[in-house]
Parts: sequence; C-alpha cells; structure tokens
Amino acid sequence: MVAPTPTSLLAARAHAAYETVRAKLESAHSGEFVVFNLDTNEYEVGPDDLAVSRRAKLRFPNVPLFAMRVGRRTAYRLGFRTAASGA
Repeated sequence: MVAPTPTSLLAARAHAAYETVRAKLESAHSGEFVVFNLDTNEYEVGPDDLAVSRRAKLRFPNVPLFAMRVGRRTAYRLGFRTAASGA
C-alpha cells in the first residue's frame, strides 16, 4: 500500500508535469481533460472527464493520478450566472 501524499504536494507535482507539455496540450486539446500519472508524468487526455479518468486508472493502476482541464485554472466551475450578471 502506498502512503498517502498531502494534496498540496500532489497538486504541485501535477502542475510541474503540466508545464512540461503545456504548449503541446493547449494547441491540440484546449478545454479537454488531462489525467497525469504523477510517478512518470505520462498522461491521458480527452473531452470526457469520466472516460479519461477511467482510461488513466486502467493504464496506471495503483499510482497517484491528478486530473485537470487543459488551458483552464480549474477543471470545473461551481455556481451559476443570472441574466442580470451578464451571462
């Protein structure tokens, strides 16, 4: 069993991995989801977050994975906009 790693360390590793392939991902996969294997920096990418996560879990069993959205600060947005807010 792998000892748990603090989330902030996993996030830092994921962002470092992302920076190494940022140009490649953003030019071809902007807005899609990417899941990194944090042990090797290999990744799966695609438009469907669940499908990408499942492929990554099958391809990289028993390793830390981290999902993010290509070209975005966050993978998801919570909340809503009303017509009055300019949506």
